[in-house]
Amino acid sequence: MRHILASLVCCALLTAGCQVAPAPAPATSAPAATPTEEVVTAEVAPSEEMTPTEEITPTEEMTPTEEITPTEEITTTVEMTAARSVSVPFEAVQIILDFAPGAWTPPHSHGGPVLVTVLEGEITVRSMTGEETSYTPGDFWIEAPGEFHEVGNAGQETARVAAAFLLPEGASLTTVQEGISTDDLPPGPTAVYRTSLPVSEGLGNFEAIQLILDFAPGAWTPPHSHGGLVLVTVLEGEMTVRQEATGEETVYRAGEFWMEGLEEVHTVGNAGQENARLAVFALLPEGANLTTVQEGVAAGDLPPGPTSVYRTSMLVTTDTE
Repeated sequence: MRHILASLVCCALLTAGCQVAPAPAPATSAPAATPTEEVVTAEVAPSEEMTPTEEITPTEEMTPTEEITPTEEITTTVEMTAARSVSVPFEAVQIILDFAPGAWTPPHSHGGPVLVTVLEGEITVRSMTGEETSYTPGDFWIEAPGEFHEVGNAGQETARVAAAFLLPEGASLTTVQEGISTDDLPPGPTAVYRTSLPVSEGLGNFEAIQLILDFAPGAWTPPHSHGGLVLVTVLEGEMTVRQEATGEETVYRAGEFWMEGLEEVHTVGNAGQENARLAVFALLPEGANLTTVQEGVAAGDLPPGPTSVYRTSMLVTTDTE
């Protein structure tokens, strides 16, 4: 499965060569920031929508899993949960959040389905019945719209999560439960990066996929395209995206992002001297291939590919009413 994740992840990243733009059951898992603007720092207050805070430097090196071979096609075989629904138009939003030891959100809900993946540390989710579930790196949970809960870090190390939202037009990203007093709450999490992708047309039944990919120095994907919309955010290092049709290259650094459309052939790689990490959020219509390598590409002619760290997903159906 890791192999598949890696492949999917690669694909997601592969999608990244487009244009710069502009959630509980444990599993053995508003404006968008422009790619060049600096994330504003501000602690999340319990009575307001979460806003980006300070940029947090990763506290530990991510452990890669298996290397994605550059010529294989990535397929989706992860465990699925009951499908969620989202109305069109909607916004696909990805937020990277850091929780310092003792940091908790207030009781809150979201305006659309959310897929949350733990990247570092340990996170506890508390339901309104008082039930608590802990999640460690690679685990994930899905949050339903209007479902109140609390999320926090009861450990001794900083924890990081990637939260992927599908937010219908006019819906609030976060709503804090009424009657909550700010004075009674611990410090909240900090938003490191926030990126988003607008979706104006129905996708039918689709899979919302979250991939975390690592690119060692010199690692590149083969020329490829994707079967769905992809949003890619650089978490560490810097990445180069090359458009195969024109040869044009664009470099993206931590906090910057790009979006990839359907069937756009591109190559993504790390031309720097340090490890680079990507968070990929893909919307894959039912029956479509996440990644397709360009025909005629020979494995022997390619450099090492990226490694897949984590892959999580949820099934979604488009609500056309």
